Amino acid sequence: MSIFNIILGVLVSSTGKNHKDILETANKLIFVKEYRNALNLLEELLTQKECKNDCLIHQRRIELGCRLGEAASLLELYQEQLRRSSLDPKTASLCIAMVEQYGQLASTSASIKSYSEIILKYGECAAAYYGIALALESEANNERALFNYQQCVKVDVNWYPAYFGMSQIYYKRGDHTQGNQYFFLFEQHEPYTLYGNIETHRKLSEEFLSNGQFKEAEIAIHSLVEWWMDNRQFCPREIRVVEALCLANIEEAKKGKKSALHLETVRTLVDAIIEDKETKVEDLHALAAILQDFHQTELCVKVFKQALMRSSQDPMKVQKIGMQLLSIGELQHALELFETANQANPDHIAVRFCLLSTRLKIAKVDIELYFYKKELAKKLFDSKEDIESLAVALKDLLSMYKGDSDIHKMLGDMYSNQGEMALARVHYSKMYDLEPKNKYIAIHYASFLVNYDDLVLGFSVLNEIEQRSHDEETEAMIHSLNSRYFERKKEYENAIREIGLALNITPWNADFLVQIIRCQMLFHFGEKIPKEAQTETRTDYTQLEPNNWVDFDKMTDKLEEDHQNFLVYNRCKLRLLTSGGKEPNSTEWIRQAVKYNPSKAALEFLKLLNTNFDSPQLYWALGVLFREAGSLEIAEMWFEQVLSKNSLPNELRLKVSLDVSDCYIWRGVHLQKALAYLKMVRDSDTEHSELARLKMAHSYLKLGEVRLARDCLNALDIQKPSLESTYLQGLLYYRDGSVQKAKALWKPLLTVKTMSIRDHWIKKEILDFYFQGKSYIKNE
Repeated sequence: MSIFNIILGVLVSSTGKNHKDILETANKLIFVKEYRNALNLLEELLTQKECKNDCLIHQRRIELGCRLGEAASLLELYQEQLRRSSLDPKTASLCIAMVEQYGQLASTSASIKSYSEIILKYGECAAAYYGIALALESEANNERALFNYQQCVKVDVNWYPAYFGMSQIYYKRGDHTQGNQYFFLFEQHEPYTLYGNIETHRKLSEEFLSNGQFKEAEIAIHSLVEWWMDNRQFCPREIRVVEALCLANIEEAKKGKKSALHLETVRTLVDAIIEDKETKVEDLHALAAILQDFHQTELCVKVFKQALMRSSQDPMKVQKIGMQLLSIGELQHALELFETANQANPDHIAVRFCLLSTRLKIAKVDIELYFYKKELAKKLFDSKEDIESLAVALKDLLSMYKGDSDIHKMLGDMYSNQGEMALARVHYSKMYDLEPKNKYIAIHYASFLVNYDDLVLGFSVLNEIEQRSHDEETEAMIHSLNSRYFERKKEYENAIREIGLALNITPWNADFLVQIIRCQMLFHFGEKIPKEAQTETRTDYTQLEPNNWVDFDKMTDKLEEDHQNFLVYNRCKLRLLTSGGKEPNSTEWIRQAVKYNPSKAALEFLKLLNTNFDSPQLYWALGVLFREAGSLEIAEMWFEQVLSKNSLPNELRLKVSLDVSDCYIWRGVHLQKALAYLKMVRDSDTEHSELARLKMAHSYLKLGEVRLARDCLNALDIQKPSLESTYLQGLLYYRDGSVQKAKALWKPLLTVKTMSIRDHWIKKEILDFYFQGKSYIKNE
């Protein structure tokens, strides 16, 4: 029985029900070049009442008829139907216009005119807009063509040929996003009108094969290769693999003798693809998937292995390959793959999970039950409440499988928390033996050894970790453990150096700060460490309440008297960290940061931005630090950021107004703005008023307003002149020409020790005036 007779049988049994399916079948016949049978099917379909005026079916029939050289007879047919009114006049007119256009019986302009007249007479029509667009596109008038394609789908979203037309215009424009979108819509509506799509050809071939239509099945897959050769002048080897596999299946189904020959072709092609160094890993994945679909397991594994060799450093690709191997039952191959990947990526969570899953599967452990119990054990471990249930759960998991490092880690932690260090070491050691290259496990093991057990072994493990590349967080942890190692050996100078390196990476780690403070205290006091300091070195200050810091602050004051600036700075950082930056003492802590190293402190304080410490107080601190580091413009920016806030404590607003004005004055910019801020502070009648008058005097001098500057200085209630007030008084003499008076006033200042960046600037100015006779005002 011919394919056409089979289809007609379906048609008769489903008349009035499946005309869309029948149209698709006709398209499938066209796809395999059964043009006459397809035309007969379309004509039979048009005899059905509900299909008689379906322009899409007429369009497909006309398109096919013109391909078969029957344009003239079709034109006569539709003209006759129009005369006899056996077809709706609008439909008949459209069909006549389409025959003239597709059969090249009319010029492009004549076709546009015909379709336009139909729209004028019968109203908007998708087929007419499509015809106009097609004609315009043939003349390269793409913009107008696109407009008409858009009008077409606006009238009828199901007129799918328009989507193809739009996709091609967008591709010509270089807009591949829009082009792909409309091409996808076209394929969704009608997959069997385009050649070259591997899935379309394969699906159709398999459909014909399942119906016993071997010839059509062969044509469907052969046409895939033919399309590539005709349109691209080459055919990818992967497509030839699909062709050979499909032909082998067809031969086997019809009991032919060429199946083995086709499979040999497949092997030859696969070897060529594997050996080609230009073949991408993604292409190998696609080839393996094809081979897996056709149950070619041996070749599939071979391709997977080659893909692994080329992507062993890519955990996600390894995971994908391994899961595909597991899906086809290749457990040993999958195990080998994941072990290799784990060696290259020992910290990757997905690879570790896949390796454990494979080992569990090989050990015939119920994977789902195991991971369910493991999750319950983790919840018990995190809760830290029911230790007995946790111990039972972990030992149950060990009875199911003994090779999970996570279980040994939890057991080690549990015993360590209970003070049973011997048992803890047994499980930590087993944990490390299972995954010695995993940095988290290695650091955990080293931490236990260095803090509670074998110092030598712990240091050895740390050295092994240091040999590998790692991120900053891991590097900081290694320095911290090295510091702990030296601390236990009482080599405090080395301990301070190592924990200092850790703090360079994460300057606000509370544990690191406690550690460096402890080491600095032990190093500073040596064997004569006072009793209160001994207590301090054993205290976990990260757990203290705010009212329990009295002794700590007293010790900080004593250390400042001993000029232990670095130690004092670290203690202030810890206080700031534990207080949340909200205690009144924070101003004093900033002073200590300035005293230690304002440049380094500024960079460390920047790391508190976008944390819980992010606040106007932090911006002020950054302004002070950058100012003291000599970066006045950056300091101004932070001070201005504070003043831009609507709700500020009055005290902070006054301080920041003084500070930003000071920056303006020393830079010689925005002097009027500085005066405005300073007058506001002066009028506040607070402790800051005197300082505001002093800075106003400096500002007036910069502006050349000598009288006003003198008035401000005279209004000062100064019992003991400061470096700045003496400098400004001398400037008044210098400005008036009394150089010797100015020098006499400044001379004692030449030997004064500078304690801040402003003191340094003042002394530099005095030296320039005193020894070099620098002009008071530029160009003077």
